[in-house]
Amino acid sequence: MIITYGLYKSKRSEARWKPCCDNIKFMRRVVVTGIGTVNPLGNSLALSWDAAKSARSGITAVTRIDATDLEWKVAGELKEFQPLDFLTPKEKNRIDSFVQYAVSAAMMAVEDAFVDTNMLEKGGVFIGSSRGGISTIEKALKKLYSESHHKRKRLSAYLMPATTVSMAATQVSQKLGIEGHCLGISNACASGTNAIGEAYRYIKHGYADLILCGGAEAPISEICIAGYGSSGAL
Repeated sequence: MIITYGLYKSKRSEARWKPCCDNIKFMRRVVVTGIGTVNPLGNSLALSWDAAKSARSGITAVTRIDATDLEWKVAGELKEFQPLDFLTPKEKNRIDSFVQYAVSAAMMAVEDAFVDTNMLEKGGVFIGSSRGGISTIEKALKKLYSESHHKRKRLSAYLMPATTVSMAATQVSQKLGIEGHCLGISNACASGTNAIGEAYRYIKHGYADLILCGGAEAPISEICIAGYGSSGAL
């Protein structure tokens, strides 16, 4: 999602419109100007909205991992998502799926908003994620402990940066050339909403004119499904 400031009305009798809030009497208006999404209902806003209106569920049998030994065998997976539509092969291989989703949605939001390049460069990116790159971490741990303990164990040099929560905002900033505020937020299931709220506050109080904000998750892994299942959340 992209949110930007709008014009706000002064309280003077002339009721003139002003583009900035340099006086406490003036309230900055915050508006949503573009939306992008990839989710279990569809890989675009239009597809997602059509599915929602048609009451189609995005929950299906788990296919991203082997769920044979898991008690819980359904999840909301992306279908036919093509990260190479938005990323180079090198970029795709160096980041976790949740970062791929964030970049894809951000690029669609920018296209939807018809943002001026100069305004985008001065903007910010706030993206929330509860679990970050947990699926990539799980794969790395399996690799680490499946090898003989007598052998030298080597993990990817990109493992840590690829899986940190802040990498979604960082990668979006780098991909789109955004040089303003960059923030990754992790606040459990409210992470994405928290990011949108922070973006609203920054724009309302004049710290930024444009911020890409939202949430990104790719938690379909054995540890997440088993963990949430055991807690009674599934």
